[in-house]
Amino acid sequence: MRDLKIVNLKEILRALYNEKTTTELYNRLDSLVKGKEEGPSYLLICEMDMQNKILLDSDDTSELKYDTEFVHGLFCISVQTGLRDMCVREKFNSYIDTRYLKDKDLILALTRIVSRENGRRTKQRRTNGHSLSTTED
Repeated sequence: MRDLKIVNLKEILRALYNEKTTTELYNRLDSLVKGKEEGPSYLLICEMDMQNKILLDSDDTSELKYDTEFVHGLFCISVQTGLRDMCVREKFNSYIDTRYLKDKDLILALTRIVSRENGRRTKQRRTNGHSLSTTED
């Protein structure tokens, strides 16, 4: 047991907890899509979590080293293509392309966009079929 190194310990723990390798995480990041029951924020948080795991694992393991900019680029594309709502996707594009925004700022921006879009749709449903009456003075 004295010859047990951190790298070996990580491999043992990864196998014990059925954790994915960095390459498996990277491939999964590329293919995530928001499910019907999941909200856009859930997708974003999963994507962020996966991006962070890839970058941390890439630093710690002897596996392939993934460049930060490369992983962030894939993260941006994955979030953009994973969001099902085109209006939300288009409005969120300007935020996701900004490299220096913190995770919490991205979550806040997406939450605001989704909230506004839901409000707009609710308003449209209420006024659908009801024309506004105007009076001429």
